[in-house]
Order: sequence, then C-alpha cells, then structure tokens
Amino acid sequence: MTETGPPTDILATEVFSAIQGEAALVGERQVFVRLTGCNIRCAYCDQPEALDLQPGPCRIERTPGRRDWRVVDSPLPIAALATRVDELWRQLPHHSISLTGAVDFNQDKQVNIYPIVSGNVHDVSVQLGDFVTTGQTLATIRSSEMAGYSNNLIQAQTALTAAKKAADAGDFDQAMAQAKEAEALAKASIFQATSEKDAWKDLAIR
Repeated sequence: MTETGPPTDILATEVFSAIQGEAALVGERQVFVRLTGCNIRCAYCDQPEALDLQPGPCRIERTPGRRDWRVVDSPLPIAALATRVDELWRQLPHHSISLTGAVDFNQDKQVNIYPIVSGNVHDVSVQLGDFVTTGQTLATIRSSEMAGYSNNLIQAQTALTAAKKAADAGDFDQAMAQAKEAEALAKASIFQATSEKDAWKDLAIR
C-alpha cells in the first residue's frame, strides 16, 4: 500500500458570514464553511447540492452578510479556503467558524477488536480517540464462559489440596487419584482456552 500525505484540496460549496439560527450558538455571527458530502440529511436543508461528495462550483462571499458572491471551482486548495475564511473573519467580529459536512474516521487505520469470549460488557476503560498500547485493558466483559474457566481452576486447586493431604497422611492411592483429577481439570481448561484463542485469531484474520 502506498503511503500518502495529508490532503491539500477540499470539496466545498459555500463560504459566507451569517448569524447562527439554531443550536447553542443562536444569535452569534459565524463564518460558515459548507462542505460537500453532508450526511445529516436535514428536512429543511436549503442546499441539496452539498449532499453529494463531488466536484462543483463553490460560492464565496466577499463582504460579510452581503451575499456578493464570487464563484470558484471546487475542490479548491485548503490554503486558499483558509485565506477566504480569514478575509471574512477580519471584516467583522465573529464568534467562531461553523463547518458542515460529513466527519468520518480513516478506515485504513481502523482495527476491529473481537473478544475471545462472549458476554456482557461491564466496563469500558478507553474512549474514542484515546491512544492505547499493546496489552492495555480496553474493556471488561462478564462472561459465563470465563466463569466456567474459573470453576475448573477452583476444582483443580481443591483436588491438588486433597492430593497433598492424602499424601501427607500416607494414602498414596488417594493422592494419585486426586492429582490425576486436578491434572484432567487443568488440561480441559487449557484446551478450551486455547480453542477459544485460535478461533478468535481466525476471526481476526478474516
């Protein structure tokens, strides 16, 4: 796969200054940058040409609030778009810049995570955008399968304790029987855990 640098162009349909009419910033003047490929699909959308992610004309306001447009081709260089925004920003006081359009993650850098066992998520230790490292706990799952592993471990430990007591008492036949039971439980748990791990690796590769 060929590595590519950050994009230098951007698809936009409009750049203008206006008073925000909705949400938390109602009444505040903003510079609006309308990008193409908007995925929100508002029922009251007044610019259907912004819905499709494709090249086309871009209207850029010269004077804040005057709608004295200049039309350029889109995509346009990001640096040029930033210059147009700055020109509007400097002519009147603005609260902020409003960017509309689709915001998505880079699917080329997406990693799918599959738990080895099924169950209910009890706790999530990280949030979207957090930096994580190998071996870090991402989430805790309450699983009946893990309860089975734990139960086998407890039974194996109990059998080993009984084997030790029998050996200390001189009952070596009982000690051998308990030791073999502990060994069988341990092997069963190891086999089951290994099978789950192999199935998880196969799922991840697919």
